[in-house]
Amino acid sequence: MKKYSLKLAKTFPSYHLRRGESTLFQGAIFNGQKIHTIRESMLWIDRVKAVNNGAAYLALEQWQGKPYRSSPEEIFALTRAGAELVTPKLIESIDLDVLAMNDGLSKLDMLRWFKASSEEDFRKKIVGKVIVHFSPYRYGLLCD
Repeated sequence: MKKYSLKLAKTFPSYHLRRGESTLFQGAIFNGQKIHTIRESMLWIDRVKAVNNGAAYLALEQWQGKPYRSSPEEIFALTRAGAELVTPKLIESIDLDVLAMNDGLSKLDMLRWFKASSEEDFRKKIVGKVIVHFSPYRYGLLCD
């Protein structure tokens, strides 16, 4: 079976004010607090379809050290997932506090993660990105 690896940060990135601190994403996934992640690539829509069709599984992985300079370890495997393309209409309908909480972050940490200067800037920056869901929860129209 094909494996799609979705890597998650173990610590906040170097440009973030909380750089080096643990994200606590692994525990948040296990206890249902982190139910999605936001990704750049439209490829995730097709990958999620392959997972849901039984042709692949989604491996949630976490870097053991520095991202891209250390080995990832699989922390969870999913055989069902969801994907939503972030459109201008969708992002305007989403409460950013809820989006951040569902991503395992505070709103301020989420804005800093995406290098956004304001909520409006953040909403513009994530249009065209894909929300990959680990649970049945969705914000709007389904792509899976």
